[in-house]
Amino acid sequence: MTITETAISRIQTSLPTGVTDAKWEDPCLTLKTTGWTLVLNCAWRITDGGKMLAGSDDEASVAKVYDLIGRKVVTCAASSLTTKIDFKVGLEGGLWLEFFSSSAFEPWVLRLEDVILVASPSDPAT
Repeated sequence: MTITETAISRIQTSLPTGVTDAKWEDPCLTLKTTGWTLVLNCAWRITDGGKMLAGSDDEASVAKVYDLIGRKVVTCAASSLTTKIDFKVGLEGGLWLEFFSSSAFEPWVLRLEDVILVASPSDPAT
């Protein structure tokens, strides 16, 4: 099982769970729930029905990220069917937090109660 598959599996066992904190402090987006914390040091976007609401390069992203607090995380899935490096987090109301690591210097980090998972496209285990 890859790191990404492990992350998806572990998050799914905790669902639904509420977002207790969400911050965008360039270059890191942090999403905290009662069971895990996701830190993104990579490109990301928040979408709603295929429409982009905010992204890592938008000035208005701080407010959009803050609006995630109190929403429930209801699902997560691989971001791509062909490349299983990253996953995406589905929130109530049809929102998705999607992210894309492109180098070893831009990983995502998932902190669980008993383990920390760090993924990078250059790592074959991802």
